[in-house]
Amino acid sequence: MGLTEVSPGHILFSRMLNRQKCNRHGNLCENTVQLGPARDADVPPCFVVPDLRRDPQFSNAPYVAGAPNLKFYCGTPITTANNFNIGSFWVIDSRLLPEFTLDQKRFFG
Repeated sequence: MGLTEVSPGHILFSRMLNRQKCNRHGNLCENTVQLGPARDADVPPCFVVPDLRRDPQFSNAPYVAGAPNLKFYCGTPITTANNFNIGSFWVIDSRLLPEFTLDQKRFFG
C-alpha cells in the first residue's frame, strides 16, 4: 500500500518502491488521479491493472520490468470535499491477482 502526492511533472512514491519520484505522464497513479467521480456511492472509482507485464502501457516501466517486478496495481483517488483529486491510495503486488471484486473495491474505498 502507499500514498501518492501529485507534484508538478512528477509522482512522489512511498519508500516501499525504493524510488523517490518518477515521471508522472502515463504513470499508474496519474491514471488513478484522473478518474472521475464514483458512479455507485458504495463502490469507489478504481483503476485496476491485473497484470502489469501484459499491459502495453506499463510493461516497460522500471518497477515492472525490473525490481520490484510488480504485477498487480489497484488505485483509488484521494478526493477533497470539493471533488478535487489530490493524490491516490493504492495497492501493488509482485503476485498476480486475476480479479478485483466489487467487495474488494468497497473495502478498498
